Amino acid sequence: MGRDYHVKPDIMIGVPSQWTGTAQYTLHAAVSSKLTIRSDRAQNIRVEFGTLVRNRRGRLPHLVVVTAEPLPSRIISIARGTGEIDAIYHLLFDEMNEAMDALAAGSSALRSQADDWREMVDMQRVRPYGELADVLALG
Repeated sequence: MGRDYHVKPDIMIGVPSQWTGTAQYTLHAAVSSKLTIRSDRAQNIRVEFGTLVRNRRGRLPHLVVVTAEPLPSRIISIARGTGEIDAIYHLLFDEMNEAMDALAAGSSALRSQADDWREMVDMQRVRPYGELADVLALG
């Protein structure tokens, strides 16, 4: 028997609302955790965040993805776009940088992976996971 497929963020972070005197919270950030990014499910992240954006009250929350995806071509499929996602935080950012530098230096058929990675790093669309806590804490 078929069931509906529901997409929702993995972690939602609220802060006390500055507009009400009650204990209500305003959405501060939504984090989608994807250990890897399956190509057929990559756009689910956009759907998750698009729903939050359309139904929000107040300012736009931080919308971030946390991943350990080893293929830049899969990461870039969600990094490029119209701003639905603030940034992608990679668990192995330094290791990926090293690996992509090695690919770029060689005459590898995988050079396009290194080019995709460098594009995301240069545009600050992919960042080290270690920066996430500070970004969320400082607003």
